[in-house]
Amino acid sequence: MQNSIKLTGALFASVLLAGAARAEIALVPGLNITGYAAGSVGYDRLDFDAGDDADEARMDLDAIRLDALFNYNDTVSAKLSLYSLAGDGLVVPEAFVSYKTGDLTVTAGRFLTWAGYESFDIPAAGAITSGDVFGLLPKHHNGVKATWALDNFTVGAALLDSVWGYTYYKGDGDINHGSLGAELYAAYDDKTFSFAATIAYEHDHVLMDADALNINVWGQYYIDSSKTTLGAEFTYQRSENKLGHGDAFSALLFARQALGDKWTLAGRVSAGRADADIGSVGLDDPGFVKLSVIPAVALSENLEVRAEVSYGAYDNYYDLDGLAPRELKNEVFAGVQVIFKF
Repeated sequence: MQNSIKLTGALFASVLLAGAARAEIALVPGLNITGYAAGSVGYDRLDFDAGDDADEARMDLDAIRLDALFNYNDTVSAKLSLYSLAGDGLVVPEAFVSYKTGDLTVTAGRFLTWAGYESFDIPAAGAITSGDVFGLLPKHHNGVKATWALDNFTVGAALLDSVWGYTYYKGDGDINHGSLGAELYAAYDDKTFSFAATIAYEHDHVLMDADALNINVWGQYYIDSSKTTLGAEFTYQRSENKLGHGDAFSALLFARQALGDKWTLAGRVSAGRADADIGSVGLDDPGFVKLSVIPAVALSENLEVRAEVSYGAYDNYYDLDGLAPRELKNEVFAGVQVIFKF
């Protein structure tokens, strides 16, 4: 449960959301930098089945990111990212080189998954917290990918060391005994309607010959006349290992309305259910429903403030952080986040 409370950096990827643009600073020809810093104050209240309730008020530095972007003759490009989550140590979530010829781009190194309507980076945000409490989507991994851009269509394929690494910022680094991952991707975007589908598969011989399949589909429609954004997402995941198997899904609906030039108001409904044939405590078909309201204001091109109030209802969902498992029944979150981007 702590993951859904603390991970305030998992946010929406839509480029159509107002106020999310980041400007690049040119150091020398062909070398630019961009980045952001975000911090928040928030309040969480957790209600448990046994009446052992808990609440927490906090003020955090959510994340700092710095990207260096290199481009040579629109053919060879590279990216190096430095990132710190919630004041933790510095990590490198992206470090890759790309070569473009015609409509084909080949990339090698460490990069972000194609999957997901909710994105990794805070400035492309629709909310402070993530709508997917289960955290089904992968983050960064290492490998090689090829992307074809054909007018409004994009298709891609990736061969990876893993779909899910041991951390959010890199893959597992293991390619022995067929321990590999792969992603297939297809997308359409005409600036009014956007759609994307990703299929990811992984075999990991280290974790008891574990296999995992993840399917993610999302769509978005933007109504220019009213400045309204509507989005929906569905994710399914199946995992198998020597102990058993499990299935899980999550779904999300999102709407955002511009209120003048600076203000927006968004709402989100998300839900999920898991079914695990293992028999361990906390795996008895857990589920959740989460409702969120998110107002935001763009004070300038570089400074944005957003707030969020969320309510989550849980079923067979256990908090395993304490000495004994506790069944979580509901959660209330309220917070304000400030984002400076450059």
